[in-house]
Amino acid sequence: MVKAWRNNGRSVVAAVLAVIVLSGSSVLAILPEPDKVLYGTITVNGRAVTAVDTQYLVEARATLGGPVLESYRMGANTNYHPYFYGLRLTLEALPPNTGRDLALGDTVYLTLRNGAGPVTEVDRAVLQRGLSRVDFGAVADTDRDDLPDLDEFDTHGTNPLDADTDGDGMSDGWEVANNLNPLLDDADVDSDHDGYSNLAEFRKQTDPWDPNDWPPAYHNDFDGDALTDFGVYHPPTGDWYLLTSSNGYDSFQFGWYGPRPVPADYDGDGITDPAVYDRTEGRYYIMQSQDGFRTLLCGTNGNPVPVPADYDGDRKADPAAYDQNSGWWTIESSLLGPLTRQFGWREAVPVPRDYDGDHITDLAVYHYEGYWYLLMSQDGFEVRQFGWNGGAVPMPEDYDRDGLADLALFHGPTGMWYILRSRAGFLSRQFGWDGPIPVRGDWDGDGMADIALYDMPNGAWYILRSSEGFLFRQFGWWAAMPLP
Repeated sequence: MVKAWRNNGRSVVAAVLAVIVLSGSSVLAILPEPDKVLYGTITVNGRAVTAVDTQYLVEARATLGGPVLESYRMGANTNYHPYFYGLRLTLEALPPNTGRDLALGDTVYLTLRNGAGPVTEVDRAVLQRGLSRVDFGAVADTDRDDLPDLDEFDTHGTNPLDADTDGDGMSDGWEVANNLNPLLDDADVDSDHDGYSNLAEFRKQTDPWDPNDWPPAYHNDFDGDALTDFGVYHPPTGDWYLLTSSNGYDSFQFGWYGPRPVPADYDGDGITDPAVYDRTEGRYYIMQSQDGFRTLLCGTNGNPVPVPADYDGDRKADPAAYDQNSGWWTIESSLLGPLTRQFGWREAVPVPRDYDGDHITDLAVYHYEGYWYLLMSQDGFEVRQFGWNGGAVPMPEDYDRDGLADLALFHGPTGMWYILRSRAGFLSRQFGWDGPIPVRGDWDGDGMADIALYDMPNGAWYILRSSEGFLFRQFGWWAAMPLP
């Protein structure tokens, strides 16, 4: 017989073969030969068949369409592991033998059937005695959490039918792969003390135990859950209106007529801070969630464009401005102090991002003829040609989750997006029309920027999420501008 049991949390299948010795003065003594034991798991349509699925039957034959040598119905033997079937086939090369015996070198045909008839068939050559595992289909991962059902049942104690057994927002497979506990809600724990929770690291697929591998900055994450929130700013009154993914609706007044909203995480706590920039004064006004209100001069009185970002790698957005007349950058680095650099000219548009993947924002400008000029902190100066003359809005972001900003353009007249992904290659997508404003963010928390538009006259958001598909949301009105 075949007996299966659990030993130290692991599945063990053992063959218990009876050894019978016949002896007598007038009878030839015969030692029966060791038999063949076949066992394995069954997967049908991606789902594991277990002992509760008694409609499934495994049959063994010596020839196609021949008589059944042995069979096993799932759940028939309570000593068996619930995920396994088991068949004992006799191997007798010497007489006496019966028509049900096999010999080494024979082929055995296994048929899986249910109440409706045969499901599938496999065959194996009998090359040795003892145990051999023969699975029907790949080992099942029913809940698609990257953990085989059998490992969930035996090793981890997780639910093979639930991708997130402890309900903490992180999949069982990711928690196991990253040495977290899939049976404990540890979403809010910051395992590597880098300022980002385990849940935030999961959503951005970074290492929760490496303080130097933190999630990329989130656009408009006002509740710190690693998801972009909907937000609009009303310039005449300075009112902010937010629809956050965790905390719902919120509104407050911070600003007045004239300044431009520049929300970012200025204190490095993973939460976007409200801020405005007065171009006439060249001054930032910031309400930090941890460090409170502050204001500082940054930029000239000419034609400054606010470009706050993390230019020194300390995970805090630095107030910064780009002078479109002269191409001068002014950066108030939280780590290095005031910095200035000339990189650009009158017809260039600032497009600072992290193009070399070192968690430091690089100086960069885009020229309308389709040329990108990058001054990267690790890889130095580079010119890239991607685009054409006129009509396209540069939208560089990380669209393939490799930590590098990708060159991207939105062409309003045709509604076409053109993205040159550093890992996944070129992508073109028709999504939009002439009029809506392209906006940046990650609304499904998968670490990849989503293609998104805001239709200002109607206050409507159109988002093509990279993992969760199309999303429409009405939040705003004709006089409100999208954040950022």
